Amino acid sequence: MANPYNPEHSVQAEYGDLQPNYNNNEPQKQRSGIVGGAAIAGGVAGLVIVGPLIGIVGAAAAAGLAISNTGTAGDVARASGDVVASAGDRARSLDNKHGIVDKTKNAASVTAERARRFDSEHGVVDKTKKAAGFTVRKSVAGLRFISDKLNSRNR
Repeated sequence: MANPYNPEHSVQAEYGDLQPNYNNNEPQKQRSGIVGGAAIAGGVAGLVIVGPLIGIVGAAAAAGLAISNTGTAGDVARASGDVVASAGDRARSLDNKHGIVDKTKNAASVTAERARRFDSEHGVVDKTKKAAGFTVRKSVAGLRFISDKLNSRNR
């Protein structure tokens, strides 16, 4: 396979070479992180722009470009993959330092428990179900009334 990291291409000329100088085991790990990041970036772009099916196709296409394309499209895919991989590394680093995931889980658990307690005291879920059912019944009755009036006029 040809080297996909070509410093002659415009993206690498502008942002620098994407393959940093790691020890012997790191280049493969770095490359797979960039490819995975490119897949995520392509998938999210496709999902946001068109929908889930195109998101899957976009992920596969971006990963394929990052792996095999030595042109500008491959450079862009690798650059976006590098950004996503770097963001993931930064997020992991912040989580390791501050315990963000555990704090978020704990806060969500406490919030859910408080919501359950509040609902058991005040019956919010049952009241909401009853109100929704009432609204649907009245809406259907109103639509039938309107339909009947329109049908009787047309006779």
